[in-house]
Amino acid sequence: MYKLRVKVGHSYDPSTHIHIVPNDDQRPVYIDTPHFTGRICVRVRDFNGFAPEGKERIAYSRYFDGNSDQYSIQVQGRFKGSWTGDDVVFGNDFDHKIELPPLSWLGLKILQIIDPALEADIYGDKPWAYSPILVTMNTIRVSEAPIELDKDDSSRDRVLPSWPSSDGSHVKEGELVSFDPTKRRKYFSKKERRVEFQIKESQVWDIDFFNSYADFNNFAVKLPGFSISLAPFWKRQPLPFRYVCKTRDSSAVFFVVIFDVTYIEDVNDNKSGKGDKNQDLQMENIETDDSLKPLPDSIENNNHHQELVSENSNKDSQELFKTTQQTQSPKSTATKTNIFQRGTRGLSSIFRSNSQPTAIDAAQSNTNILSTSSSSSPKESVLESKENNDTKQQKSENPKDEK
Repeated sequence: MYKLRVKVGHSYDPSTHIHIVPNDDQRPVYIDTPHFTGRICVRVRDFNGFAPEGKERIAYSRYFDGNSDQYSIQVQGRFKGSWTGDDVVFGNDFDHKIELPPLSWLGLKILQIIDPALEADIYGDKPWAYSPILVTMNTIRVSEAPIELDKDDSSRDRVLPSWPSSDGSHVKEGELVSFDPTKRRKYFSKKERRVEFQIKESQVWDIDFFNSYADFNNFAVKLPGFSISLAPFWKRQPLPFRYVCKTRDSSAVFFVVIFDVTYIEDVNDNKSGKGDKNQDLQMENIETDDSLKPLPDSIENNNHHQELVSENSNKDSQELFKTTQQTQSPKSTATKTNIFQRGTRGLSSIFRSNSQPTAIDAAQSNTNILSTSSSSSPKESVLESKENNDTKQQKSENPKDEK
């Protein structure tokens, strides 16, 4: 049987990856590195995989009410440094050659029709498929939210508005500038327009990548009326589906999400939903890093946070920001569209969903995709820069060097 485990991190180094609980709408993972500060929430419909040891499995999220999406990667954050819309890409890559199902080349051609900016090599020794973040994301909302740090502020800087989807609500595309997702993808499919778009530290990005056809729970592709198992093609080979947001030249990695699908023999399904130590060890083949250690319940207002620390951060990166609080828009629900309009970006899926169209002002389309952000901060997990947290007392054993 195939079992799913979901990890989140800030680099390719496995020691920076933390096993998370999918569908935990109120506790996104918090990341703070020299390149990115943000929150990440991963959702999987009817999740029946492994939860971390000592944690409850969460099978349901309101996010999936009224739609057919199978999973979602929702991110809120700030990109540190100065980048263009052509610099930042999102997609899949693999560490070794993979056996692909028949007609994979046809699926790639369909994806490149939907996303002309998609570039890929799916038959190489290390397959990959990437597209600019401005084109590949289902939903994008960007708000100008500059933050100044108080000189007397000695606490950990919350550089983001509060998490907008603690109730499982969807990110809504644009508010100050209404932007239809299909037209956004078409507009930014031209490289010169992506180069003109500036990604700044003063911006807060709310993005959502979701898909109706990749069923990680059952290792299958869902099509209207039937499901195709991928098990016969993969022959039990270990295959983590890795999504990476990074720069085109790989000089900076912003965040990593891994759907770790592994074949497990004779594993009793955990009916209670609690994470089990023995099951967890069967899925885990990496060493524990000093940067991975759960905070005690007495810290961070008993929010049961977990902390991950980057190897490469510095104090100056955190001093760029401080907490702001803004108002978030209400839930926006994705609608079902034609199968050829709902493709996926990346090797691990066949098609991808489009969000509901809205009106667009052509005169404003060359400017930022602006929006407002949210209020009231939920509980969250934490991934922070090591050097930014010299005063922290939580550390674990056997650190690994990052790649």
